[in-house]
Amino acid sequence: MMFRPFTTYATLLTICCSVQSIYAAPIQAVIGLNASQVIDTTKAGKLTLEANRNTLMPLQEDFSSMPLPKETPFNYWLQEVERLVRVDSRLQTLSYTGVLKKVSPQSGNFLLMVKNRIVELPINDFYLVPLDKSIPAPQADKYPQSISYQTNQLSWTPQLSLIINGKELSFFQRALIHNNADKPIDLDNSLLHYSNTARPTERAAMGKAVMLNDSQPASVQFNENEVTYPLAQALTLPAYSDTLYPLQTGHSQVDKKQHSAQVFTHANSRGDIELKFNSELSFTVNQDSMPGVYQVFWQTEDGLLIPANATALEKLRKGTTTSINTNTSQDISGQLKLISSTSTSLPNRQVWEASLENHSNQRQAYKIIQSSNALLSVENGVAGLRQNTANSVEITGTLNANEKRVWRYTLQQQK
Repeated sequence: MMFRPFTTYATLLTICCSVQSIYAAPIQAVIGLNASQVIDTTKAGKLTLEANRNTLMPLQEDFSSMPLPKETPFNYWLQEVERLVRVDSRLQTLSYTGVLKKVSPQSGNFLLMVKNRIVELPINDFYLVPLDKSIPAPQADKYPQSISYQTNQLSWTPQLSLIINGKELSFFQRALIHNNADKPIDLDNSLLHYSNTARPTERAAMGKAVMLNDSQPASVQFNENEVTYPLAQALTLPAYSDTLYPLQTGHSQVDKKQHSAQVFTHANSRGDIELKFNSELSFTVNQDSMPGVYQVFWQTEDGLLIPANATALEKLRKGTTTSINTNTSQDISGQLKLISSTSTSLPNRQVWEASLENHSNQRQAYKIIQSSNALLSVENGVAGLRQNTANSVEITGTLNANEKRVWRYTLQQQK
């Protein structure tokens, strides 16, 4: 019995929120990462959400002029002009009661009629206490019936995960939609926009509905090089809430796994140069997917998920080949050493020694990119050594389990 009041209150709160949601007009929105472009069908001239200043865009050809009061720290005072108020001094025990006649943001003063006398006082020295409890007369409709605007009260954050299980890659794409308004938001015919700016797409600006084929699930779309995802159903977002929304899941196969390192050398290189290897995977994208920063996980045989590095995948179009660095390699280590050089200036001829070690009990593939600020060419090489660019060479190969390998090669440096 002691929990019945709380249960009743929670039930009433739920009913109130449901009633408010039922009677609120749905909005269409292109939801951006920081702000949204909204198409609003206004009721009684009021906007559903708080519009960012200077973003109002009426969608009617003919509409009445709209007065837009400037946002100032004195708006609270301006609402009480010609109404009975009391002002209390911030500095001393002093107060006045009268009708607020004028507020001047330019001078920072206000005029108060006290017993048929006008008193001018500084705003910053007084607290304002409204005494007129009557409800102000309703204002005329302020906004046209159909209007578009930007708002910071609606946004979303990608929740992107990449799980690696052997040679299989699984992409899990979710959206965390944020409602920062003090009321529920009903969305209809809306889409997610992968963009940090809130510029309206043509579809939002012209008020066209998002058309979905019922026989096909929603998927990532690339319209005019804008990345969007249509919300396949009407959605209600509770006030001050985050809603986790499923997007899509994809799968790919690992094409190649290797350990890669990059090193920069020059004519005056001395001593051992450590090779810092990263574990690198390459794969082909099987379907258009949401770009962004993916949290990478390794999945064990028991189904546990081991977090790895987060990686940015900015192009995930179907058929593209992509490489990612998952973490620092623990399997391969190595060094480069300059054995001899014909000169400390250009041109010169350099003899390099590479030493690698495989610490694992499995065969491992490796790739080394050696770059220089000069033009490089291979003069005397080994298997797997080839020209990569005008100022870099590439060394590729494999190491057997627990193998150590040392070899030398000669490079020519030119101006």
